[in-house]
Amino acid sequence: MNINVVRVTSGTPAHTTVEVALGGELDMASAERIEPALTRLVYSGEQELVLELSNVTFCDSAGAELFERVNRRCTAAHVRLRLRNIGGRTALVLRALGVDRTISCAFSSPASRGGGGRRHGPREPSREARPALARQQYPGDVGR
Repeated sequence: MNINVVRVTSGTPAHTTVEVALGGELDMASAERIEPALTRLVYSGEQELVLELSNVTFCDSAGAELFERVNRRCTAAHVRLRLRNIGGRTALVLRALGVDRTISCAFSSPASRGGGGRRHGPREPSREARPALARQQYPGDVGR
């Protein structure tokens, strides 16, 4: 896991943003290695922490848990956390684990935002199967 910190001042001098570009695989071992650096950044006096994830090639639940822990620290320190340019499998993992419901996430492609691509829910029966399903009787359906 690579970590590259870029300090950016945006808006006014009173509003500063720290951007951190992460790259490589984000698993349990790498999450443990980078968490102290991210924690220091949370308490560095900035108003916003942006994690750039376009170069993350793998992220599992340990990475998602890392983002949640960092978000809790940010909330306590009155710092806004944003995850940016999330794509591919990383986007699927973070959406499946609900990270996008608690942290501001910017996904990099329509498929990673949930539009298009393969469906993940149950398939509906075909037109030919619908009449047969409608005629089926189930226990408790007596007299209907």
